[in-house]
Amino acid sequence: YMARLRLVRPSGRVGWNNRGCGPKSAYICLSEGEEVFFPRLGMRLLLRCGDLLLWPNVDWETGSGTGVEDLRTLRRHGRREDLGDPSMPLIGIDVHLHDHPLREQQRMRSFVTDAEVASQVAA
Repeated sequence: YMARLRLVRPSGRVGWNNRGCGPKSAYICLSEGEEVFFPRLGMRLLLRCGDLLLWPNVDWETGSGTGVEDLRTLRRHGRREDLGDPSMPLIGIDVHLHDHPLREQQRMRSFVTDAEVASQVAA
C-alpha cells in the first residue's frame, strides 16, 4: 500500500530527510540532477530528472527475524555540479510503501488542522 506522495525539498544533512515508516521508501528526482548519498552504506547515486530510487527501510536479516529499522538508509541529498542551475532548490517526491492499508487507517483518524493549532497557541 502506498502512502500519500509528498513533494519535498530534500536536505543536504544526514538524518534530515524523511525515511518514512513503511518497510520500503522511494524518491523521485524532479530536479535537473542531484546526488543521493547513503554514508553508512558508502553509496553515492547520481540522479537525473525522472529517476526513481527505491530502497528497503527494514533489516530482516539481523536480529530476531522480526525486522528492525535499518539506519543504514539515512541519506543526504546534494546538487550535481555538472547539471542544473545552482540557484534552484532541489525538488523531489517522497514515496512510502506499507504492509497495511495506511490511507484507510488515516481516514479513520481525526487530525489537528493548522488553524486548530493556531487557535490553541493564541489562547
